[in-house]
Amino acid sequence: MTDIQQLVRVSRLYYELGETQGAIAEQLGVTRPQVSRLLKRARAEGIVEIRIVDRATADSPAAETLSARFGLDAIVQVDLGVRRAELVLRLLEEQAPELVEGRGDDRPSDLGIPDP
Repeated sequence: MTDIQQLVRVSRLYYELGETQGAIAEQLGVTRPQVSRLLKRARAEGIVEIRIVDRATADSPAAETLSARFGLDAIVQVDLGVRRAELVLRLLEEQAPELVEGRGDDRPSDLGIPDP
């Protein structure tokens, strides 16, 4: 088995079949930490891609209403559980970097980020 084949096999066992790292280690005759490293390598080499789909903010009626009412070009919603301004700003930087690039202040009021 080639390195790539091993990475694919370990990835399929773990991500598609739900096997534990310990069970995979037993099947392949390696240690659990080795399985962990193989999974990390599979992600690094692009064999495994992890994508998070936040259905709570996709196609939100609230976003559409806000956009129409205030003439906004873009709305990025973040989890209501996130309360600290710096975390909200970091989420915005990840999801809509064009909205926060070049801003000097920590809590830009026009982005709707509240004071802690």
